[in-house]
Amino acid sequence: MSEYGALEAARTLAKCADDLEAWFDELLTPAEAEGEGMGDAETIGRKLRAGKLHNHGRKFSPRVRRGDLLHVSDDATSLAPALKRQAINTMMEGAEDGRE
Repeated sequence: MSEYGALEAARTLAKCADDLEAWFDELLTPAEAEGEGMGDAETIGRKLRAGKLHNHGRKFSPRVRRGDLLHVSDDATSLAPALKRQAINTMMEGAEDGRE
């Protein structure tokens, strides 16, 4: 976009993309993931133990990458709207707080 004279818009889009990537990379406990509507904590724990999800934490302190939850869902279409809604809300909160 910057090559078309929309430099500020290009910067804004790049910042949004960076924020969204950071949001998807955030590590959550199974309970935190459940609290965000991304599945049942026990189901997430089973998928961690089965190796269907990568454990970014330790054996008795598991952490899962938020973005990975979409790819292992039994019904990914039901998770997609929740993830989109949460991502948009996170970015909007940042904009309202004055973060760019």
